[in-house]
Amino acid sequence: MAKIFSTTSDQLSTVEDKGDHYVYTMHKCPVCWSRKNADKPVCYIATGLLQESLKWVSGGNEFRVNESKCIAMGDPVCEFIIQKTPIS
Repeated sequence: MAKIFSTTSDQLSTVEDKGDHYVYTMHKCPVCWSRKNADKPVCYIATGLLQESLKWVSGGNEFRVNESKCIAMGDPVCEFIIQKTPIS
């Protein structure tokens, strides 16, 4: 997904393997465009896309995806922690 968004749009995304989890980073976020002073992460669409993509690619397993940083909250990027162990 990161490769698709990075090569077909201006939404640069990267993925890092951190051992027990992945860190998916959106360096430009279309959901946060012009949003400021949010008191919590607002990228629900991105979270859902990641969850459903993982469910599809894994054959039906669900994975925990939590947004840990959000541009709308003042962070430099939107960052999602994806646990490797499925929750179902």
